[in-house]
This record gives sequence, structure tokens and C-alpha cells, in this order.
Amino acid sequence: MSSSEVAAILATAKPGQHRVDKSLYLQVREHGSRSWLFRYKRNGRSHWLGLGPLDLVSAATAKKEAMRLRLVLLDGGDPVQAREAERERRLAARRRGGTGGHLG
Repeated sequence: MSSSEVAAILATAKPGQHRVDKSLYLQVREHGSRSWLFRYKRNGRSHWLGLGPLDLVSAATAKKEAMRLRLVLLDGGDPVQAREAERERRLAARRRGGTGGHLG
């Protein structure tokens, strides 16, 4: 998804969740904030997981993260636990002096 495609969605988007790609949504709030959401089903229940605000996380990065989390589900994992484990890995890398990578 290109930035022009995101801009086109935003130009007509009313508050709510707008599907951008498989499991990836752009949330527009009443007060104007916009953020990326990952929607998934696990154990028969629907869940939403925030991926970050639009101004900090690019469409390409949000799409890659949604794909990574879909693969976690395919392997039988929990996207929330996978994200927490990734966050811990990045923090440990920073403490050791590495950058540890980042989402956005």
C-alpha cells in the first residue's frame, strides 16, 4: 500500500476501522487520531491489536508486521505474546549496546 493509497482512504474516511489489507485496518478516531490495527481470530474470538500511529508507522511497515503476526497465528502462536517477546528482545539488545531494531 502506497502513501497515496493511504491518503485516498483518509480523504473519505469517517471515524471507524477501515480495511487496508488482509487483517490490516486503519483506525480513524472522532478527534482525528489515526492508527494501524491488526485484526485476527484466535480460539473462535475476534481480537484487535494496535500496531502504532499513522505518523510513526508507515503503511509498508504496518503491512509487514501484519504479515508477521499472521504467520505467528499460522504456527499456533499468540500475536500479543509474540509482540511482547519481540519487545523484550529489542530492550535486551539495547541494554547490550545494540539497536535491537524497531517497528517504524
